[in-house]
Amino acid sequence: MDLKALQKKVEDLVWRGEEDEALSLLDEAIGNTADKKMMVQLLLSKARIFILFKKDMDKGIENLDLALKLVEDIEDNEFRGQMLNTAAGILLYTGDNYNAMRFYKKALENLREGSYDYLRVLNNIGEAYKRVGELEDAKKYFEMAYKMAKERNEKRIMIYTGENIGEIYALQNNWKNAEEWLNKSLKIAEEIDEERMVLYINLVFALVEGKMEEVEKIGKLMKKRGYLHELADAYYYFHIFAPKPIAESCLKEAIEIYGEIKDGSMQNAAIESLQRLEKMEKGAF
Repeated sequence: MDLKALQKKVEDLVWRGEEDEALSLLDEAIGNTADKKMMVQLLLSKARIFILFKKDMDKGIENLDLALKLVEDIEDNEFRGQMLNTAAGILLYTGDNYNAMRFYKKALENLREGSYDYLRVLNNIGEAYKRVGELEDAKKYFEMAYKMAKERNEKRIMIYTGENIGEIYALQNNWKNAEEWLNKSLKIAEEIDEERMVLYINLVFALVEGKMEEVEKIGKLMKKRGYLHELADAYYYFHIFAPKPIAESCLKEAIEIYGEIKDGSMQNAAIESLQRLEKMEKGAF
C-alpha cells in the first residue's frame, strides 16, 4: 500500500472512532519501511492521533519528537520544511501556540523563499500570532504572505490570507476594513471557483446583515461539503457584528463544531467569548 492510500485508510478509521486500529496500521507500516521520509510522515500521523483523538499528550509528543529528530537527518530542506509545518499544525490545534510558532519559523528557514509552501507557512505564522492575540504581528505576516502571493499570482494564497486579514479587523471590531478584505478575497474566490471561501464569505455577510434564513441555508451546505472549520470561524470571528440575539447562538455553534474537528485552541477561545458575552448581558463588566 502506498503512503497516500495508507493515510486515507488511517483517516477513515480515525473518523469512525477506530483509533487503535489506525495506530496498529501505522505501527505495521513503520516496521516495514526503511524509507526515512515515509517514517517521518507515519510518526506525525501517530502523533496527531494520540494528541487530538486519544488525548494522550505523552505518547503524542513522544512520536512528534521522534519524527522531528529523524527529519533533521534528511538532506532535503523542502521536505524538512513541510514536515515542520505539519508538526506545528498539530501543536496549534492543542493550543500550544508559541511552540507551534517556533516550528513554523523553523519551517520557513528550510523552504525556498516565495515557494507555495513558503507562503503557506507565512500565513500559518500569522494564524499562530492571531490565536495568542498578537494581532498586529499576525497582520504583518498575513500582509507579507498576501504581497508575495500577489507578485507570484498565487490566487489561492491571496484568498486565504486576505480572509485572515479580514478576521484580524473583525477581532479589532473594525467591520469597514474587514468587509473590504473579505470582498477582495470573495472576488478572487469567485474568479477561480474556490467554493469553500465563496460560501464562507457569503455566510459572513448574511450573518452580519441578520439574514438568518440565508445563514441557515449556507451553513447546511457547508456542513454537507465538510467545510466545518470555515463554518465555525465565520460564527466565531464575526458574531460580534451580528444582531445580539444571534451572537450567542453563533458562539454555541462554533464551540460545538470546533470540538467536533478537534481544534481545542479555537474551542477554548469561543468558550471565553461566550462567557464574556453572557457577563455583558447580565451587566457585569
